[in-house]
Amino acid sequence: MAKVLSFPDGAEVPIEQTKTKETIADHQTKQFADSLADDIVIQMISSLQAEGLSVGKADGHKTFLDVGIFLEAFRAMIYRDFDLSHPFHKITDKLMYVEKLKGRKYSVVDYSGTKIEKVSVPEENVIEFESDIDFNDTN
Repeated sequence: MAKVLSFPDGAEVPIEQTKTKETIADHQTKQFADSLADDIVIQMISSLQAEGLSVGKADGHKTFLDVGIFLEAFRAMIYRDFDLSHPFHKITDKLMYVEKLKGRKYSVVDYSGTKIEKVSVPEENVIEFESDIDFNDTN
């Protein structure tokens, strides 16, 4: 029997894991999307810090939750582009709507009190944003 290897790390995927609803291609696409989201958000945070903001710094506690929600929204956007489901899609779909005006589309936030139901996130999808990278190190 052939071995199934995970991309990009090359680790062997257990046979029982290959029989789940999620295909190997979906699993690899999710890994790519997660890496892409993390890399781009880290670059963005680094750029903001270079501009003098404390976003993403250990002492930047004011923006800690904002960074977390931005990362998940960004990750969900990438997932949606790959036609993958993400729990944050439910939040976006309840909080945002499309307005059409003079042939143009605009995304609009519905701040009118739309109730967002609690979204259950499987434990393996919980991602902690923490880094030992010193974004101030220019070397």
